Amino acid sequence: MTAKAQQVQPAALDARAVAGWVLAAAAVRLLAYVWAGPHLPCSYDGCSYLALAQALAQGGGWVTEKGFLWPPGYTLFLAPLVPDAGSAAPLARLLQSLLGATLVWPVALLARRAAAGGPAETGGRTRTAQHVACGVVALDPTLVAYSHLLWPETLFLLLLAPAGLLLLGAAGRPGRLLAAGAVLGAAGLVKAIGLWLAVPLALAAAPRGRRLAAAGWVLLGALLVVSPWTARNAAVYGRFLLIDATAGTNLFLGNNDGPPVTWDWGAPERSRTQAERERCAEGDFIQRDRCEQARALRWMAAHPGRVLTRTVTKWADLINPTSFLVRQVRAARYTGGTMEEVSPVAAGLATAAAALPWMALALLAVLGLAHGPPGPVRRLTLALVLALLAVHALTFGMSRFRLPAVPFLAAHAGVAVAAARAGAWLPPGPRPRVVVAVVLLALLGLWGLRLGPLLDLRPLALP
Repeated sequence: MTAKAQQVQPAALDARAVAGWVLAAAAVRLLAYVWAGPHLPCSYDGCSYLALAQALAQGGGWVTEKGFLWPPGYTLFLAPLVPDAGSAAPLARLLQSLLGATLVWPVALLARRAAAGGPAETGGRTRTAQHVACGVVALDPTLVAYSHLLWPETLFLLLLAPAGLLLLGAAGRPGRLLAAGAVLGAAGLVKAIGLWLAVPLALAAAPRGRRLAAAGWVLLGALLVVSPWTARNAAVYGRFLLIDATAGTNLFLGNNDGPPVTWDWGAPERSRTQAERERCAEGDFIQRDRCEQARALRWMAAHPGRVLTRTVTKWADLINPTSFLVRQVRAARYTGGTMEEVSPVAAGLATAAAALPWMALALLAVLGLAHGPPGPVRRLTLALVLALLAVHALTFGMSRFRLPAVPFLAAHAGVAVAAARAGAWLPPGPRPRVVVAVVLLALLGLWGLRLGPLLDLRPLALP
């Protein structure tokens, strides 16, 4: 790719079409909200976030949940919307559903940038890339389901995708880099991984020769947002605690004598949990978390071979064709009955609704990354994917943890479809085709490890 091709400006955004996709996304999410019911019972971490928000709303202040201090962002979002104990938070679910639809807009901008200078550039081809990316985000059943569940993923994605756009448009300018860092810091207060992504994303998006400076400005912006919470923790607990106290537990959940955990439907045992895990018991929650971090690191140092071989298990769990939508249906959360009453037809439809869109998105994104120009959008997406793979190779894998990559992968899936419409089914040149073949074979192999258990439609009680 020549320097001239890399400098091609993106074609104009089809604003009217994107607005139509935003409305379609809102309509789908509102229908799902009405169908699921505003009084849908909470489940798992959703119940924990609800309890934390209600305690804060009722003047109980910040409390720990199950012995952990979680990031404060999602609790702050929920607290004004769940003032009454026992509430199922219908207003929070409704607002989250509407907000979730707005993710379409930054994804359209990402697709526009991803197509610039590549085979999808100019006119109808760029519009095709935008339409595909918008359609993925608007209609994906998993994203729709998260929009009415009390989980932080919807809010996190609404911060991460714009942060990516800010990084791509910063061009080394400190003010814009600080703004991108501030948004990533806010994302880190919702899910701590947002802060840990700041440096790799900044390095990937910045021009060569400015990367270290860009990473410094982005990290500064992120820390400026996070620091008031860190100062609060120091004042309350008398020690340094950047955001939360969960890192040690997450490390230990994936690195001990038992198998790494997952709560997804579709693992070989259908669910691997921490039920039999012996936790550190001495001291307060910060000491316990640091104790578990030390235990996990000692185990990893003593079993380097098992750490490496477990990576396959963790990555298979991370990209498992399932999603939490499958678990919600299989656990009868939507119907209020028992798991034994869930029909194989309903279980099969939920599995297809989760698995097929995700697998198609991943396959198309690989092709789109190979088709696109070697510019900052591709570097940013690859940095995000590699960072997620590295983090969850060290901790444990679950379909929920891959969601941060979905908006960026959707942009590249749009590039692949636009290229295919132009007759370019495969990327040019033998080397990109070999890389694509290797990555696709790896995806198929990891999916193959999980498809059998996922397609087992027999009921099984989850913890």
